[in-house]
Amino acid sequence: MNQNYRIYKGPAELQAFREVTSISSPEGYLPSEALVNAVNVAITLGKPLLVTGEPGTGKTLLARSIAEDLRPNGGPLPYFEFTAKTTTQSRDLLYRYDSISHFHAANVAKFEPAPDEKAVLGRSAEERRRLEYQPYIQLEPLGEAIRLARDKQQRSVVLIDEVDKAPRDFPNDILREIENMSFKILETGETITADHAYRPIVIITSNSERLLPDAFLRRCVFFHIEFPDKTLLRRIALSRLEKYKEGTEEKTLRFGDTELDWLISHFQEVRNLCRKKQPATAEFLSWLQILDQYELTLSDPNIRAAALPPEQKDLLLLSYSILAKHQEDLVSLRDNLNLSATDERNPA
Repeated sequence: MNQNYRIYKGPAELQAFREVTSISSPEGYLPSEALVNAVNVAITLGKPLLVTGEPGTGKTLLARSIAEDLRPNGGPLPYFEFTAKTTTQSRDLLYRYDSISHFHAANVAKFEPAPDEKAVLGRSAEERRRLEYQPYIQLEPLGEAIRLARDKQQRSVVLIDEVDKAPRDFPNDILREIENMSFKILETGETITADHAYRPIVIITSNSERLLPDAFLRRCVFFHIEFPDKTLLRRIALSRLEKYKEGTEEKTLRFGDTELDWLISHFQEVRNLCRKKQPATAEFLSWLQILDQYELTLSDPNIRAAALPPEQKDLLLLSYSILAKHQEDLVSLRDNLNLSATDERNPA
């Protein structure tokens, strides 16, 4: 094990965190041809794209990749992200009214000089109300994207992430706003409507934790991201980690073709053994990163995991904390792969 990474209870000193940004960068995103086609259908029809798939298979990163790839003016499209929660309401996607600050300002105003009466009398009640409430209105992702299409004739990408976590009525409640790209701010009475030539591109993700309403599904283009096969896993690994930066330090993946094939096969074996929660692409990349940085050595590409030298076996075992997220799965990996650090049984 590379002792430079043994910080807790070890010889190495705590340094500034060095992020490997290539793992989550949209530039290296590798969509399948079928997913590319689904995105293009959604853009052509002006409909939201609903994307399902296991957590960690790249649903969220798709929206950032689209914004990065489409460069009508030479730069990436503006990108807005909204993550649904169990308390989310449809208005939260459009705008937020800061009632507390408004109430505080109103109380302070009681002790300040009255405004110029002539200026006040020259405005309608609607205009006075708009001017009073406007400072306390903050546009949220879809609302800001609609305003951008209206005021700047600018297209953008909006991600509505994990829509299945929102209350059941949420998907239906946002149907009109997404279809018409228009909404009304109740507090000011203002209606904001996008220039439809510049309507935002909307990507919606779901982990399929519950069924979505039929009326909502009818208005979406749908795509399900399957878990990558061995060939695509290899492409993803090389795209993200063949050459990467750890902080500012340039690094090259230590594993050759045969070693990478061994690791991918082992990952697929681990994935089949994890019953409670299977590791996805995101965990796969983090797992490769830690094995590369900790300097796992595979002298024989045909060796079974349980036959690895003790130090390398221990390193592989500690890396399972990235892949297994339940104790039952971790025990299953140890038992089925014969990889307990102190186990001297015959190779599995």
